[in-house]
Amino acid sequence: MTGEVTIAGTTWRLEIAMTARRRYAGLGGRAELAERTGMLFIYPDANVREFSMRGCLIPLDIAFISPSLEVVSVFTMAIEPDRAGRTQYVSARPAQYVLETPAGEMALAGVVVGSKAGLSASIPAAIWSDPSPVGSSRRRW
Repeated sequence: MTGEVTIAGTTWRLEIAMTARRRYAGLGGRAELAERTGMLFIYPDANVREFSMRGCLIPLDIAFISPSLEVVSVFTMAIEPDRAGRTQYVSARPAQYVLETPAGEMALAGVVVGSKAGLSASIPAAIWSDPSPVGSSRRRW
């Protein structure tokens, strides 16, 4: 499943992660990610979210997005030498959506806390996403 998210006038073509299994796998193991692509993680509820770079081979930008589609946190996540995912990136406020893109793209686009996101019609409603088996406030479960 794919869709598009637009923030600050920039649009990303995204894979959609709505199941616990897909959210857990995320972009781990990817050796490259094309420009203006990424992944949108969708949760059935809004909670403080924690992500890490477990298994990631490329640096990524991450934006945590509230149910009202406001960006609540933005980070650039660095590759960890052992790929263990020890560094946690935590949303400042509850988020229902999490956007990952190639590193540097969000800064280049001007994405900041308070930016509004627009979701394409092809993105399903969050209510259809699977809840996390270990608690929806945990990272990528």
